Amino acid sequence: MQIRFFGFLLCLFFSFQLSATHIIGGEVTYECLGNGQYLVEFHLYRDCATDVDFDNVGILTYFICDANGACSDNRTQEDGTVLRVAPREIRPVAPPDLECLVAPVDACVEEAIYAFEIDGFNPMSENSYVIAFQRCCRNGTILNIENPEFSGSTYVVEINPPSQASCNSSPVFNSFPPTIICNNEPINFDHSASDPDGDSLVYFFCSPLLGGGTVGDVNLDPTGDARSCDGVSPEPACTNLEEEVVFISPTYSAAAPMAGNPVISIDSVTGLITGIPNIQGQFVVGVCVEEYRDGQLMGSIQRDFQFNVAACIQSITAQIQSDDVQENIDQNGNVISRDFNLTFCGQETVTFINESFDRAFISDILWEFDEGTIINDNWDAEVMFPGQGDYAGKLFLNPNSPQCIDSANIFVKILPDITADFSQSFDSCTIGPVSFVDASSTEAVAITNWQWNLGDGNTSNQQNLAYQYANAGNFDISLTVTDNNGCQDTETVRIIYAPAPQSVSIVQNTEGGCNPTPIIFTNNSTPISADYDILWDFGDGNTSTEISPTHIYEEPGIFSVSLSIESPLGCEVDAEYPDLIEILESPEADFSLMPEELSSANPTVQVNDRSFNAIDWFYNFNNQGTSTTANPSFTFRDTGQQQIIQIVTALSGCMDTSIQFIDVIPFVQWFMPNAFTPTRDGVNDIFIGNGSLEGATNFNFTIWNRWGELVFETSNINEGWNGRKGNAGRDSPAGVYLYALSYRTPRGEKVQMEGFATLIR
Repeated sequence: MQIRFFGFLLCLFFSFQLSATHIIGGEVTYECLGNGQYLVEFHLYRDCATDVDFDNVGILTYFICDANGACSDNRTQEDGTVLRVAPREIRPVAPPDLECLVAPVDACVEEAIYAFEIDGFNPMSENSYVIAFQRCCRNGTILNIENPEFSGSTYVVEINPPSQASCNSSPVFNSFPPTIICNNEPINFDHSASDPDGDSLVYFFCSPLLGGGTVGDVNLDPTGDARSCDGVSPEPACTNLEEEVVFISPTYSAAAPMAGNPVISIDSVTGLITGIPNIQGQFVVGVCVEEYRDGQLMGSIQRDFQFNVAACIQSITAQIQSDDVQENIDQNGNVISRDFNLTFCGQETVTFINESFDRAFISDILWEFDEGTIINDNWDAEVMFPGQGDYAGKLFLNPNSPQCIDSANIFVKILPDITADFSQSFDSCTIGPVSFVDASSTEAVAITNWQWNLGDGNTSNQQNLAYQYANAGNFDISLTVTDNNGCQDTETVRIIYAPAPQSVSIVQNTEGGCNPTPIIFTNNSTPISADYDILWDFGDGNTSTEISPTHIYEEPGIFSVSLSIESPLGCEVDAEYPDLIEILESPEADFSLMPEELSSANPTVQVNDRSFNAIDWFYNFNNQGTSTTANPSFTFRDTGQQQIIQIVTALSGCMDTSIQFIDVIPFVQWFMPNAFTPTRDGVNDIFIGNGSLEGATNFNFTIWNRWGELVFETSNINEGWNGRKGNAGRDSPAGVYLYALSYRTPRGEKVQMEGFATLIR
């Protein structure tokens, strides 16, 4: 890039006393926001496997250049030109997708984005503006440049006059290159960029730039000022922005930064990087992108990054479901093969379950066994062995492929058979222990272990046993036996343990009450479960089959209760409880009201008792009064819904309650005269209505003459018309007038009245 003028330089500053060898790439881009404003972004990439993080503050330093391109150093100026920038975002870079290859080391890369806005540019300026980042040093293990540990980095971008004049934005790379590529494997990476202005882009390899020295780095040269041009982090950035790294020639150059067959190259139109690297190690690569509009160079960006070429291994792994896996390790600690050991007891036909991965990269399968069995293309394999003994085989993945291949060694041991068996016996109707007797057999020397699972959470390791169950139920009994070879077998049998209870035992929550009365019966007989047939007889003609039912006695009387229990195996037990429950007779409360609706003009109700079997009465009239007579009357003080409660008591002491409601409607009535004589003699001087409007709302009263003129209006119920206009003007002439009156009752009903008012003088 030709740099002649620049107005602003930016330096991202990391701690002076830390080595910068964790930085593996970066680039600077800009976006025109209009009105001479630009959004500048630094993208820096670090190896996050190191213990050196990105700094939490970047330093923006301004440099001023004259029209002839001469730039003052500005290092002697006072503070005020430095702007600190915090990283906007730090995020991980996704590891490379190597298909069926796996790199021998983990690639851990993070990206830091430092973003800030700059303004004050004249869109028609003849100057170029350059934004740069400088830092020492690169990884000392880089192979393609001289003295990498003493070679710093400069990441730079130029905003030239054509870009300023058209408010141009720079291209932006679409993705970061893979941090690890595989040696002797093709590379095919799309290193293209996107241009927001739609300009034509040209790609080429270019030389990475130097920047900064070793002064101030505790690992290299701890003496001197780390912020100087020879320092590890120049502040501000120095003006030697075109100084390039020195490639080790003739093997490497800016245009051919890596060895390969074919050599690594980049397509100038698409930005596609291709080739096959053939030397392992770390290589610095520079990619430049120029943007053109109508044949004019609008600007360029440059990315400096590090390729790590490693010896990759295949990602597919051959393995099968087995009892034991043994890894065979070479002298360097690498796994060279794996042995899968399987043992079968009395089983000569074996199905091998293939658990190889990644299945997406496995196209061909071959199974081979030393007794002559060969199976192709079956994911799982079924093999019939000739008898007891030791056998060997092998599973091959992609056996005819030059890459993505793997295999697994298989070792099979066929041992004598073993069979688990047992018998059980118990009295099906009587509570007692269950006897379990082992009947297992083996072709080996002997059975050495017995393990019982008794189905209720308990276990035993005796060969034979007698076991008492605490509860009835269906129990799955299993016996696992093991012989001297370690072979095992399991037998499972379900037993129904359901003897009849030794006796019937019940309790109830109460001995009786007033009808209707619910009684809760609890069956405490044991053992018992939902599989038992239960029959309750409550003595009133009703029964139940629940274990512990609730029964409602509707009628009075003394009742005997019986319970019969039958086990699932037909064993029975029963019991009767004479005169267990006594239910007393209850009264029935009921009454009627006369009239059925009241008003504020007639608020008295007459209660007529209609109860049954009552000897005592109690009434509550909406908490306004009470009575103990059978047929009381009561006058309510309030309007609205009124609650009347009747409580009656029988000779047995049992009680019953009935509740009814009656509505006391507010009384509203209004009458209007048809004439009046406003002679001021105190007799019939006012035209006004008469009646009861207690609780009424929205009252409106108007008087109109025969020409439709409003002569009087009021919302006051107690105000009438005195014969004058508005009750304050001149006397209205004698004659016939029209009145209109409306209001809403206390229940919200609207009432309207119209008529004639004759004024007589």
